[in-house]
Amino acid sequence: MAEREYIWRKDIWGNWKLIPKPDNSLGTIIFLIFIIILICLFIITLPLWFALLGFAMNIKKRYYASIASSLGLLYFFIDLKNKWVT
Repeated sequence: MAEREYIWRKDIWGNWKLIPKPDNSLGTIIFLIFIIILICLFIITLPLWFALLGFAMNIKKRYYASIASSLGLLYFFIDLKNKWVT
């Protein structure tokens, strides 16, 4: 196994701690890209999530879910037009 390097670093209270030296590896970059893709997919599917949430609500509160779903759909169309996330 490869030896890990350790460094001393202060925490937010000013105490010194021995922590593993961070490595900037390809796995970290792939993990961050994966997280960004998941967040983008969640944002794109917001109208669907709000619509599904509306089915679980009672009739009086479905009005709020429909407004949120409409706003999410509006953001989706603006996103497609400006090519932000997609």
